[in-house]
Amino acid sequence: EKDEEYYYGWFRTYYEEEEQKWYLDERAYCTIPNYPLRWGQTDLYDDVEESGTNGFATVQPNPTAGLFTITGEGLKRIEICDALGQEIASLKANGNQTTIDLSSQPAGVYLVSVTDTEGRRCVKKVVKN
Repeated sequence: EKDEEYYYGWFRTYYEEEEQKWYLDERAYCTIPNYPLRWGQTDLYDDVEESGTNGFATVQPNPTAGLFTITGEGLKRIEICDALGQEIASLKANGNQTTIDLSSQPAGVYLVSVTDTEGRRCVKKVVKN
């Protein structure tokens, strides 16, 4: 029996007639084996940093059984979306730490968008077991 893992992603290109070249416009990928990434699932804006280590906020523990803490300076707003991009929670944050409870949500991947008092935004991927 063959044990294979698949990774999914999408990209959008455009063709520049004058230069006769193809260019990459947008892209997204999922690093979770065998988890299908749907078209347009991830926000792709220049001001969004999506990574476990980049950005001004951290999320711990990740993966989580339900409770996790977001830590960063000047947290202002937190929005949580499920893997289909549907918003499941939106709350104001005040200070440098906020605890979120996803225990009532099903297991899966969630995107946590964090905005600080300076207007910066970063997106973190959280896995709930």
